[in-house]
Amino acid sequence: MADDYFFRKLPRATQGRLEELVREIKQAWGSSLSSVTLLGSVARGEWTQGRSDVDLVLVAKQLTSKELASAAEAVAVAQAAIRLDVLLLEEAEIPRSADVSPLLFRDICEHRIVIAGTDVFAAVVVREEHVDLAIEQELRDSLRSLRRGLIDAREDDALIALRVEAYLRKIRVPLRALLRAEGIELGHELSLVVAKAARKFRLDSTVLERARERPMRACEELLELCARAIALADSRNAKNSARAVE
Repeated sequence: MADDYFFRKLPRATQGRLEELVREIKQAWGSSLSSVTLLGSVARGEWTQGRSDVDLVLVAKQLTSKELASAAEAVAVAQAAIRLDVLLLEEAEIPRSADVSPLLFRDICEHRIVIAGTDVFAAVVVREEHVDLAIEQELRDSLRSLRRGLIDAREDDALIALRVEAYLRKIRVPLRALLRAEGIELGHELSLVVAKAARKFRLDSTVLERARERPMRACEELLELCARAIALADSRNAKNSARAVE
């Protein structure tokens, strides 16, 4: 877990808006508020003004319609001022959520900054076999969605290029997790993930990074990248299943 060093590196206006949001949430939720925690690029020290979102999780002891309604205005005002992405959780659901959202919760466990309340994620345990299953599921879901998106593009080169760029962003997290599982450590930057994945699967990263120059070629390369990544993820899961039976 990071301390608040990276939070203090944010522009003062962004810090001020987050501090104001915390004050308003405390007032709205009172003793029901458990934690306000920064995640993602801010917590990793990779936040870039104008490009990165500020990822925040608000945790309460309960989230009834009353709590949600009382926080709505404060969250909306903050989102209008900064690029804010808010995750809302009840404290009791956190231990049960890591199994079904292991990629998200592993990132939270490794990179978070508590700016109010207690560290409700300190005791979370993410099992590697759940990570492997989530990688394959997210890659397969993305591939199915990509195929449909390419059909909808109707051979429009500009639209195909946009689809390729969008789906590269979509598979960044599971792709990075798969590379990491294979012992390849790397940052979260999209271009780095694409380059490392292309090298791993013997594909041309330049074609993917310059999708607008050769959209159809980039489309073919992306489909192949997905197929090879899924095959590797499937192989890892098959080995996990075999070990579980032994």
